[in-house]
Amino acid sequence: MKQVYLDTFGCQMNVADTDRMELLLFHSGYVRTGEVKEADLVLINTCSIRDKAEQKIYSLAKNLKPLKESNPDMILGFTGCLAQQEGERFVDKMPFVDLVIGPDGVEHIVQIIDEVKEKKVPVVRTEFDTDTNYKIPELYGKTPLNPGSSTFVNIIKGCDKFCTFCVVPFTRGREKSREAEEIEQEVRLLVSRGVREIVLLGQN
Repeated sequence: MKQVYLDTFGCQMNVADTDRMELLLFHSGYVRTGEVKEADLVLINTCSIRDKAEQKIYSLAKNLKPLKESNPDMILGFTGCLAQQEGERFVDKMPFVDLVIGPDGVEHIVQIIDEVKEKKVPVVRTEFDTDTNYKIPELYGKTPLNPGSSTFVNIIKGCDKFCTFCVVPFTRGREKSREAEEIEQEVRLLVSRGVREIVLLGQN
């Protein structure tokens, strides 16, 4: 199987998004590795809530440049809130990066990677999901994840408040909730896999 290296900055929702990408990629033939030099695909899930986090991510990107240059077939991507906020500017600053996608691109990560392979140019996807409801389709069958006794379940994303000190509406979009039935289905599946504590996640 191909190998993917995943690193996460920021909040619990980013952790949940990284877990989701790992699951989607597993079903597409990738297994997670802890060694970035062994990876066919490197994804950094980013945060933009504080300037220090942004600087760490840009510093990490620069540190990954020699690895990308020595292994041009490796796909290097940045996802999450800083990716959403910066969009094309991220590629302008770091032209060796292959993909930049916001949080709403998580469900399409496999298709976006295929697009990078086909076009062989950087792909930027920062459009917000236009669906009224927030959906996370369940993937049945094998899973690379052992959820343990406690895990996260996203129930709401985005925010409509537009507070002057907060970037959430600009990086996560407008407020959307998942259907109660879908949340219940996910919780029941997690419990069947041994989870005993469910932490419900949302921006508000």
